[in-house]
Amino acid sequence: MDWFHNLQVRTKLVLSFSILMVLLVTLTVTSYYSTKTMALLVKNMHANQLVPIRDLANANMQAIYMNRALYRYVLETKEESRKLNAGNILRYESQLNKLLDAYRKTYLTQPEIDALARFDQSWVTYKSYADIIMRTAQSDTGDNVNNQKAAQIMAEQGRPAFDKSDDLLTELVNINDRLATQSLQESEDIYQDNLSLLILISCS
Repeated sequence: MDWFHNLQVRTKLVLSFSILMVLLVTLTVTSYYSTKTMALLVKNMHANQLVPIRDLANANMQAIYMNRALYRYVLETKEESRKLNAGNILRYESQLNKLLDAYRKTYLTQPEIDALARFDQSWVTYKSYADIIMRTAQSDTGDNVNNQKAAQIMAEQGRPAFDKSDDLLTELVNINDRLATQSLQESEDIYQDNLSLLILISCS
């Protein structure tokens, strides 16, 4: 460091001030981009993970309500009750589709795309059984024979098909939960890197 001691006082001050300014600029720029990146991560986590978790959980509940209304359609044989449950089935499915449509508009990762495609396929299968169940129950002539057939189809085909769709909606929720946790960890890593840089500059 002899070269530094041999410098004029003015040169030393200018050099020291320049180094300090470089460190401050580096810290400012790094802090700005780190804060911006963290803000984007939080925004992305809210829009593409937290909101979908809420909507998917709600969609799952609508599917459960719809399946419950289908059970009631078979069990409650009065015409008035069946009309009510048929209306509920349509209403719950409409809410389900609305929530899933909103979810489809978010940024989807490949695992989400794959799980959603499998859900769509399983839901078509479930809906086909639901239509058969309703038509069978509706065609009952009062001897309860077709109602029993409808209940049997519900137990043997309808319920397994619904369970598969239900499991896939749960899988989609879990995927988004893992993505949110990943985003949180990335934010924590950025914070730690920024903190380490601040300590390094302070020590310098």
